[in-house]
Amino acid sequence: MDKPFKTIEEQVELLEARGVATDDDTPEVLLREGYYSVVNGYKAPFIDKEKSESAKDDRYLPGTSFADIYALFMFDRELRMLFNMSRTLSRGNEGPSQENLSRLGPSYHHPMISSDRLCHQTDARIRSLIFAG
Repeated sequence: MDKPFKTIEEQVELLEARGVATDDDTPEVLLREGYYSVVNGYKAPFIDKEKSESAKDDRYLPGTSFADIYALFMFDRELRMLFNMSRTLSRGNEGPSQENLSRLGPSYHHPMISSDRLCHQTDARIRSLIFAG
């Protein structure tokens, strides 16, 4: 079954109609990352199963925001990057490069993640994992 192409504005409207709060950054993120990659890949924890079954399409839990879905997407991206970096390190490389560490440094912040504190806590945890062994 082919689905018709939707503009970025139509994608935002679809999210809102299904119960997702959007903001001014949503269109830019959808344009850059793609609806399928972000929403379809990371929507599962935010889906209201009962409402979705009765509506015959996705309906989201109250309070769900696009920023929440995108934060999960970014967390997974960072986790995959760390996993790949750790695999590289375990193969006998000399250690984490300054370039890779700077990606994890205290200045790291993504505009769609609402809490600087969360970023800094994550950075500290990531650093402890890198230097633990």
